[in-house]
Amino acid sequence: MHDFGRCEKEVRRRLIVQKEKGKKFTVRNPDQARVRVIQIDGCVLDSPSDGPRCDWLFIPVEGDAVEIYVELKGSDVGRGIKQLESTVQNPEVTEGVRTVPKSCYVVSGSNPLLSTNLQKAKKRFRRDYLATLIVKNRQAEHDLIPPP
Repeated sequence: MHDFGRCEKEVRRRLIVQKEKGKKFTVRNPDQARVRVIQIDGCVLDSPSDGPRCDWLFIPVEGDAVEIYVELKGSDVGRGIKQLESTVQNPEVTEGVRTVPKSCYVVSGSNPLLSTNLQKAKKRFRRDYLATLIVKNRQAEHDLIPPP
């Protein structure tokens, strides 16, 4: 499994919360399973030459086999989608990360993208990245599925 060094911490909490400028993302983890919390923007990818990138990556160590990519965005949902897309393709992030389904969240402070553009992006994420794209206003939650 890829080691993200100082950019990663492993937590065992019922609620794993990241906030930024009025936006909030919560991983609901009722069994307190181990979850890797990785800061992408400003840590794993910290150079302007790295291109657009999302803010966070959550990887459950046990139980739910999913990678959770999160962008906490001010108002430009389209840019948030580009940041997620760039991150899920970036070898510095994905090298050694499990090839499992991905949940990609844009949590925005404004109204979502026009529905036709959003539908096209959702279809592209499903087809190209094995990912579900979710756009929410101000806050979002992801429920981890407990191990069997």
